[in-house]
Amino acid sequence: MALNPIHETLHSITCDELVDGQPDIISLKENDTVEEGLKLLSDNKILSLPVLDEENNLVGLLDILDIASYIAKITPEDVIVKGDELNSLNIAGKAIGVELVKNVMGQSGRDNVVPIFHSNKVSMAVDVLGKGVHRVPLFCSETNEIKHSLSQSDVIKFLEEHIKRGGNKLMADITAIQMGMIKENVISCNESDSVLDCVSKFPENGISALAVVSDEGKLVGNFSASDLKCLSQESFPDLLLSVHDFLEKHSPNSLNPVVVKSDATLENIIAEVTSNHIHRVFILNNDYLPIGICALTDILNFITSYECQY
Repeated sequence: MALNPIHETLHSITCDELVDGQPDIISLKENDTVEEGLKLLSDNKILSLPVLDEENNLVGLLDILDIASYIAKITPEDVIVKGDELNSLNIAGKAIGVELVKNVMGQSGRDNVVPIFHSNKVSMAVDVLGKGVHRVPLFCSETNEIKHSLSQSDVIKFLEEHIKRGGNKLMADITAIQMGMIKENVISCNESDSVLDCVSKFPENGISALAVVSDEGKLVGNFSASDLKCLSQESFPDLLLSVHDFLEKHSPNSLNPVVVKSDATLENIIAEVTSNHIHRVFILNNDYLPIGICALTDILNFITSYECQY
């Protein structure tokens, strides 16, 4: 098999080296309530938390998209959800706030638990992150405790600093087309769709982001799990807003999605996502219609599968 210099670079360092200096990880217990989990996510402005059992064993992850997906899932199609119901976390007679975390985690169908040890090479973690897992918990091999986590963004930031070093520069100029990022159908939502309807598309399609388009099909925004990071119990009624109004209120930067052309290089794309602190760029044609998405998952998957010919 031909060698891939970037994957070799990632195989030269350990996960511990990449997360050195990060604060200890925050966690939940599986019998905590959704209301408690939501508050912890909101107070810390984070997307996901590891969930532990009573013996402190890792049993899963809870993220904001799990909670939103759970609400969308349990709401009968013929029931019109009201704002005061979302505010009280009581939908169709079901008290969501007191629901146990263990019954809600994983509802979004993403971030399956794949344990990695601090001493493992980063390349091992990337093999997992490239399959769509956004963050992996890092275990201490001596105590089996979780101290840190490694995210897709952590790896991409490292790659930005090393993309032009040594043999890595052989891959820096590969274009989005060559990477296979042009899609026949980009999964999208209309800017007038409700947030609750958009959230239901995530688990249905195994994705964590949607292109937001106008009636003409032109790209006008990006809606992803990150845009739900602002949610607290008090703001849950805003799930009834149109996705455009929700983003305008809570995440206005997402109404100005970062876009590239199909000839953008791997180096260009990595620079865009790191400098803008985002998880994806959209690829547009000359009519401003989305023809592809290149997310962090796509970049890492490409790195794990590409065979470089010297």
